[in-house]
Amino acid sequence: MHPRIAELFGYIDREHAALRAAYESVPAARRALRPSAESWSVDDVIGHLTLLERRLAVVFGQAVAGARERGVPAEASTDPILPRINVERWHDRRRRITGSAAMDPRTDGAVYAWEDYEKARQGVKDVLLGGDGLALEQVHLPHIVVGPLTLYEWIGFLGGHAKRHADQIREIDASLSHTAPV
Repeated sequence: MHPRIAELFGYIDREHAALRAAYESVPAARRALRPSAESWSVDDVIGHLTLLERRLAVVFGQAVAGARERGVPAEASTDPILPRINVERWHDRRRRITGSAAMDPRTDGAVYAWEDYEKARQGVKDVLLGGDGLALEQVHLPHIVVGPLTLYEWIGFLGGHAKRHADQIREIDASLSHTAPV
């Protein structure tokens, strides 16, 4: 595995572990409860992550295939990439980010389990491994909020996005702990 991919996978794995800890800290009886009609439940957050990472697996797969077809060269640098990526932009929960309706788990009526998210997450990692060794800084994809990101930045987004939603899960649990029994 290229050092840059290993570095980024280490980052997203750490944030994933923190997300899992936040999820598991919420009693199972409260995970489906919404603090208000317009809010998400903890299960909704996991559903959102599942939907998004399933979609990103497809998009990233197309981007990697396109990069190979265009002859994107091998990654020449082994310098750390994470310090060059602004992952903090995804952390600030004071800045509300509204994604597309397709990423809102309340719109499809399905209930997503942690295992669904794990499968989606592994699918994204498998696709990204298909691009391992390519100069992924030369592969750009649009982001609905911030515009074009390199594929390295997108991998950083996955970790920052997990952190953002771990914080959201803790906020949901705190708001429910005053009103909902365990």
